[in-house]
Amino acid sequence: GFLSTEDSALPGNLGLKDQIYGLQWIKENIKNFGGDPKQITVFGEGTGGSSAHLHMYSPLSKGLFHRCISMSGTALSPFAVLPPGVGKYRGLQFLTSLGCKSNDTNTTLDCLRSKKANDIINAQKLFYVWDLEPIVIFGPVVEIPTRNSFITVHPFKTRSTHLPWMTGISSGEGLLRTARFIIKPDSYANFSNNFNEMAPIMLLFNNTSKNPRNVSESIRNYYFGSNTITESSIKNLTDMYTDGVFLYPTIESLKKHPGPSYLYYFNYLGKSSNFDFLSKKRVINESAHSDELIYIFNSTQFSKIEGRDEAISATLIKYITNFVISG
Repeated sequence: GFLSTEDSALPGNLGLKDQIYGLQWIKENIKNFGGDPKQITVFGEGTGGSSAHLHMYSPLSKGLFHRCISMSGTALSPFAVLPPGVGKYRGLQFLTSLGCKSNDTNTTLDCLRSKKANDIINAQKLFYVWDLEPIVIFGPVVEIPTRNSFITVHPFKTRSTHLPWMTGISSGEGLLRTARFIIKPDSYANFSNNFNEMAPIMLLFNNTSKNPRNVSESIRNYYFGSNTITESSIKNLTDMYTDGVFLYPTIESLKKHPGPSYLYYFNYLGKSSNFDFLSKKRVINESAHSDELIYIFNSTQFSKIEGRDEAISATLIKYITNFVISG
C-alpha cells in the first residue's frame, strides 16, 4: 500500500488511492442503501485519522466527501507523511533485501509477488534501530506532480479544503508507546543512557530536524530535568510522547484549517482500555490511544458497556452523529 521509490516507477500512496476508489463507490452507490451521496463523512483513528485528514489536501478526493473526523492523527502528525527521500531510501533498501531491485518496474513487481508474506514481513525488520522503532517504516509520501498524484506538496506547506473537520486526542496517547517500558523494564536504563540517539527516532524527528541532538537535549531537560529515567518517570515519558506525536500536531493542524473545526479531548478511563492489551498493570489513570473507539463501536473484545461507561458512550456517539448530520 505504501512502498515507494518517490519516482514514476513506484510513486507510492496506493493505500490512499485505494481509499479514493472506496469513496467513489460510496458516492455512486450509497443512495441504493438509503444513504445520501451529499452527506459523506470520512472518519479515521490514528494513522486512519491522518489518512482521513490527508484526503482534505488531495485534489483526487475533491467532491467525494463533505466532512472529516480525525481521531488521534492528522495530516501534520509526524507519522502521517514521510520526509522527502525517506520513502525512496527505505523502498530501495527493502527491494534490495528481497532481491527485487530492478530498473524494470514489471520485473520488480513480479519479484515482489513471488515472495511469501513472511519474507516481506521479515524484510521490514532491517529498519528497526531500537526495539520496534521507528514505529512507522512505510507511509504516505509527497509525489512528483502528475494527474494521478495524491499530494504533491507536504501538508505543512499548504492548506486543506474548507470542509467541516472534527479532531481530537486521548489524554494518555503516549501509553501506546510507553507500554513497552512497562513490559521491558530494562528499557528505562537503555533509553536514559542513549536518550539523544533514541528520542529522535521514537518521536519521529530524526529525519526532519537540522540538529536532532539539540532538540533531544531540550526535550530531556523539559520532561526529566537532570534526573535519570526510571520506572518513576513513566508519567513524564507518556506525556512526552503524547505531546510530541499527538497534541502538538493536532494544535498546529487546527491553526491551519481554513474551515469550521471542532476539537475534543477524551480523558475518561472506564472499565476497559486498549492499554489492557499491552500491559496487565495500569500505571496511569488516563485514556489510552484509541480508547474512544471502545465507546463508539461497543466491541465484543471488551467488557459490556454499562453504568457510567454507557453514559459516556451515549454522549460521545451523540457528538459524532450531530457532526455527521449537521457539520
